[in-house]
Amino acid sequence: MSKKDDLKKFQKESLEAHNDYRAAHGTPKLKLADDLNKIAQAYADQLAKTDSFRHSKRDGLGENLAMHFSSASTNYSGGEATQQWYSEIEKYNFDRCGFTPGTGHFTQVIWADTKELGVGKAITKSGKVLAVANYRPAGNMLSKFKENVPPLKKGRSVDLTKHSCTRRSSSSSSSDEDDEQKSKKRLGLFKKKEKDANSTDISKSDVKKFQKEMLAAHNKHREKHGVPLLKLSDEVCKDAQRHAEKLAKTGHLEHSNNHEYGENVGMHYSSATTEYSGTEATNQWYSEVSKYDFCDPRFKSGIGHFTQVVWKGSKELGVGKAITKDGKVIFVANYKPPGNMSGDFDKNVFPEGHKPSKDDDKEKKGLFRKGDSLSKSDIKEFQQDALETHNEYRVKHGVPRLTASDELNKHSQKWAEHLAKTGKFEHSDQRKYGENIAMHYSSESTEYSGKEASDHWYSELRNYDFKKPAFSQGTGHFSQMVWKNSTQFGIGKAITKDKRVVVVASYEPAGNYIGQFPDNVFKRNDGYVPPKPEGVKELKIVKPVDDCKMQAKDFKTVPNDLKTFRKDALNSHNAYRSTHKAPALKESSELTKMAQEWAEHLATNGLFEHRDSSDTGENIAMHYSSASTSFSGKEATDMWYSEVSKHDFSQQFQPGTGHFTQVVWKGSKEFGIGKAITKEGKVIIVGNYRPPGNMMSKFNENVFKGK
Repeated sequence: MSKKDDLKKFQKESLEAHNDYRAAHGTPKLKLADDLNKIAQAYADQLAKTDSFRHSKRDGLGENLAMHFSSASTNYSGGEATQQWYSEIEKYNFDRCGFTPGTGHFTQVIWADTKELGVGKAITKSGKVLAVANYRPAGNMLSKFKENVPPLKKGRSVDLTKHSCTRRSSSSSSSDEDDEQKSKKRLGLFKKKEKDANSTDISKSDVKKFQKEMLAAHNKHREKHGVPLLKLSDEVCKDAQRHAEKLAKTGHLEHSNNHEYGENVGMHYSSATTEYSGTEATNQWYSEVSKYDFCDPRFKSGIGHFTQVVWKGSKELGVGKAITKDGKVIFVANYKPPGNMSGDFDKNVFPEGHKPSKDDDKEKKGLFRKGDSLSKSDIKEFQQDALETHNEYRVKHGVPRLTASDELNKHSQKWAEHLAKTGKFEHSDQRKYGENIAMHYSSESTEYSGKEASDHWYSELRNYDFKKPAFSQGTGHFSQMVWKNSTQFGIGKAITKDKRVVVVASYEPAGNYIGQFPDNVFKRNDGYVPPKPEGVKELKIVKPVDDCKMQAKDFKTVPNDLKTFRKDALNSHNAYRSTHKAPALKESSELTKMAQEWAEHLATNGLFEHRDSSDTGENIAMHYSSASTSFSGKEATDMWYSEVSKHDFSQQFQPGTGHFTQVVWKGSKEFGIGKAITKEGKVIIVGNYRPPGNMMSKFNENVFKGK
């Protein structure tokens, strides 16, 4: 989004928030005034350039200022700034109408006689976000509070989270005509310290109170997320206090270089008071929970404070607080052991309502890996899912259900972990069990269910010839799944360093015995016959019963079924787009050529990465089967579309759903797709879209719920 568009969005958000609050108090709506917007923006730019925070001396206008700082992000909406000002309603006494310290932002926001609003926003070199609002006529006029600041209308309430994530920052408001405010400052009613020369001098009792408040607030949030409570550490508190005082003295807001601890830092400013509790500071960090995607557990900008607050592995907390010469409150929290460790988010950051289990504290060999890990409960869920899916299919073929075997589960898991660790993809050397293996890869997620793995193997049904029942290339997974004499089942799942999902299934007694197919593999009893692929001549990669390794026959990078594949993919895309109220795509020869060239490039060089292009959207996928390189355009599209289950339609871009949103993106008009095969038999798919989808702030008008 351009700077100009971002500013317009900020101004619109602020206006909407102002008018929501004013409606609740029965005061007229404000209108944006171009001249006030220019005045507010010019002053915001001036404050950012000089890195200062003080009111202008412009006559005739009311003015609210706000400052926001996060070490993780400069994201700050106009609604959040306005909510910050309005939140002072909690301190305002409607029974004693008049100006009171710490409520001037609120009273200006709803001041009845004010008709016009102007809003500006700027960012300093150090990342502070400054907001300026100007009002005409000005509010906060002496003796005018009673008729201009009415209480909430009867039966009305205000949701203070509607325009904000309860994020607290720094703020200041004034009207140049506000002589009462100036006189109260002179009388010392504001905690704007007379001893500003030593403003970092905060009493020990204040610091201890702040530390206790912060500990209690942390543990309240941690309890909600099912992680152990923190304990205050004197040693860690000393280090945190030392760093807070250093920041207050230098006027900088930056992390220390102490890698022994995790660290959150924050700043708060109000022209009315330096009071700021440990609870408020903690809630400021915790508010980032609204941006965290628990379905895609990893570090992202703008969520690090929250994840450190609830990080399971952290045991000790240290807290420091200091005040700068100009009245800014600096606070530092240190955590030991540190949180936000890459690869460990899924084991340490849980959604609200999470119940601790014994497995949470166990990391068994092979079940966890750096980056994307599988817990014991993940494996069990996968195994149960696969068993149920196998048996659903077996019932349709009139053969007995399989029974889960602990021995086969252990064997399958061990071999899956071996393949993941070595990077190989081959059958085990044992002859006791039948065996199916599969590999799955997505550039966005390692999620792959037992049902998806089973469905993938079962899809070979379309290639099986029941008139000539025998082992054939590209059908071995299917025939083993429904083999009548197999009675026991086990399955394992592991993830490689480069995020490929490896699946191994074992069956006892083994299937696929030559000469026994007529007695073990039957047609479906519901009469269903899958359509045969049209004109498909597939490259087969087969492990015959007596082979130990798979070999590719007559290897070709470019498959023979491209025309059918492309038509299949386009039809599948448009079927889904119709469901989501998006117009049909048209095939583009230019995009098709581009996609095919990139697919061949990836296959030839053994790569799997996006092309560096901003002109087109792009989805990529990889598929591998030990039995066949068959992978239809519908299957590729289904793989991308399946992310719909994780998409929150009230949000913008979310990790783990980008393939889906591109598939149904309303604004995309043209489409091209390519397919190529690596030497190892991996199928590489590239889809290109124009105009590209997944544009920030455009999701609401391009991604709709299904019919």
